[in-house]
Amino acid sequence: MKEDSTALILERFKTKITVKTYLFARLLVILLVVGVVFSGFYIWITGGFDYEIIGFPVLWFVSFIGAASIFLPVPGLAAVCTSGATELGNPLIVGLVAGTAESLGEMTSYLAGFSGKNFFKRSRFYLRIQGLLDRFGLIVIFLGSVIPNPLFDFVGIISGSTGFPMRRFIVTVFIGKTIKSIWVSMACMYGFDRLINLYNNWGTI
Repeated sequence: MKEDSTALILERFKTKITVKTYLFARLLVILLVVGVVFSGFYIWITGGFDYEIIGFPVLWFVSFIGAASIFLPVPGLAAVCTSGATELGNPLIVGLVAGTAESLGEMTSYLAGFSGKNFFKRSRFYLRIQGLLDRFGLIVIFLGSVIPNPLFDFVGIISGSTGFPMRRFIVTVFIGKTIKSIWVSMACMYGFDRLINLYNNWGTI
């Protein structure tokens, strides 16, 4: 009898710890999302960084903030483009740096969706979107990552709210964002070189 009551007390204590841990983790997620959004808003208002002196740490930070700032147009692609056109100029390295930062940054929208999943379940579109993610989740996430678009935050929020596996989400986003950053960097690098050549040729005419 004594053992049963002890087990019951331990189980209740374990439940309380679990609930407290969950509430604490949820609070941290909310604070993270709010903090990143305000950081992105500040960069947007103040005009961002001086891209002429950009380096890989700045590229990583701008790419992270650009991906993490939900629905705010922080110029992460501008950092990738400028990196490709400057002395940093190795599209593969630029792509890996930006891809790592952006895939981590997109976790804010995923976690925002996960924290507010009870709210999203009230929507009539929830089950329909959940079905699409269950059937075509990886394709939707990959295409949303590899094609520059301002709506990917919706994909992250829906992925989190529908319980799409976090590991599969972040790996797919990393692959897509890295490929996107590589081709954007290459396009800007070769485009910038062509502009310089055109300018030099124009001066000799």
